[in-house]
Amino acid sequence: MSMIEEIIPKEIIYNKEHEFLPPSLEKLRDHVLETRGLDISIPLGIYELRVEYHQKDFPNEPPISWETLSVFEFETKNNGIIQYKVDKRKIKKLFLIGWMEVNFHKRGKIYTPEDIIKNKNYMNNQDQFFHDESFQFSLEIMTKFGKKYFQSPKKKIFPKCNNNTRHVYVNPDLWYYFYGKHPDEKAAYSKNFFPIQETMYTIRCSENSESMHAAIANFDSCQEYAHVLYDYQGEVKMTKDPKCLSKNSDNKMISLDRIIKKLNSNLSLTRLSPEEQDYLLNSVDEMPVDSYLSRLVKSIKTRESIAKYFYAIENEKSQPLAMKSDKISNYKRLIKNSLMQLYEKFWQPPFAGQLVTASDIPEQEHTFKLADGEIQISCLWRGAYQDLPAFIKVTWKANFSPDFELWIKFVNPDTNDVFSTIKLGNYLEGGKEIPSDILNFDPTKDKWATSVILKGKNQ
Repeated sequence: MSMIEEIIPKEIIYNKEHEFLPPSLEKLRDHVLETRGLDISIPLGIYELRVEYHQKDFPNEPPISWETLSVFEFETKNNGIIQYKVDKRKIKKLFLIGWMEVNFHKRGKIYTPEDIIKNKNYMNNQDQFFHDESFQFSLEIMTKFGKKYFQSPKKKIFPKCNNNTRHVYVNPDLWYYFYGKHPDEKAAYSKNFFPIQETMYTIRCSENSESMHAAIANFDSCQEYAHVLYDYQGEVKMTKDPKCLSKNSDNKMISLDRIIKKLNSNLSLTRLSPEEQDYLLNSVDEMPVDSYLSRLVKSIKTRESIAKYFYAIENEKSQPLAMKSDKISNYKRLIKNSLMQLYEKFWQPPFAGQLVTASDIPEQEHTFKLADGEIQISCLWRGAYQDLPAFIKVTWKANFSPDFELWIKFVNPDTNDVFSTIKLGNYLEGGKEIPSDILNFDPTKDKWATSVILKGKNQ
């Protein structure tokens, strides 16, 4: 099983019917599939959402967050919105694979350690590209990762060590898209590696849970170093991706801005109103099929397919794609490790955020119907009084597996921006008073809505 299949079921990775990659990345995906038998659709899709979407279409907006990219959801007929959240570290790993593969293609060649060893002038360098390690160590990790990625997935890469964290030097562009902000010398080590012109900065990778992240980042830095060192001019270059919209579509871009911002914070059509969904889909029909927004809609539908796939296996209601029973067990184990959140549509209590006399607001109740039971929630809120802050008192009564903990989430219903996500615990009944400084809003002045979340205890 490849690194990609450990995270996303291989039966739905490659789906020509719902192609969502641009022509340039589709061409790269097909080339890798043909020559190496590896489908990198999902890593390339995450790369596009995190990097190209930001670079080409919305450079003034921050990159789509890891939190948003890690969520896969779809809407059921009876149980509301079912949401699965894959560990963000796994999504980052897929992103790093996509970044690495795109840069293989841009450079036109995959370099080997032997290509670098030919030039012995730099072999005694220290801190290249692991902080506090020799260049020889970096090349050894490059060799081991290459064998694991291209040949044998079972090979181990790092020797045992006492370090809890690996610091890997990467170029500033990768640092930016890994952290979603510009390099900060206070938060990272920085160093120049001649003949690379740009200063490189370290990303932090946990030795226990992110060793593969460190290996991929090191491999990419070594590739960049070799490329600059030999000034290799690759014949194969990435074709330029068309802009999201044609010049004649500028007015639509302005009218779509609000919808796009919503999708930026939640990659799901179900979070849009019916009117917004209709407007979006009608607008997409008028755009080129390879426009970014067209592919984004297809990407979201693919993500819904992933959520449905997890849901079907978890509930054992069907065996999609003629999977064998032993594969069902394997993916049930995958889901148990990956499932983090499960929640329904948001509930906006009457009078929430309205200027109503506090004593006039009665306690509001709502029942969330989840896949495995119900959770009854009641909210009572009051404004600030003298030295006491405004607050919401939440009480609940539920039935859910002891393997989960109950959390509550508060959002702005107009923008879907998250105010706060607060742990309630694993008790089936209880109550908690939450002050405004924890809520991050005033329940008597700000519009708000809420939903319940179930998280695995070990997530």
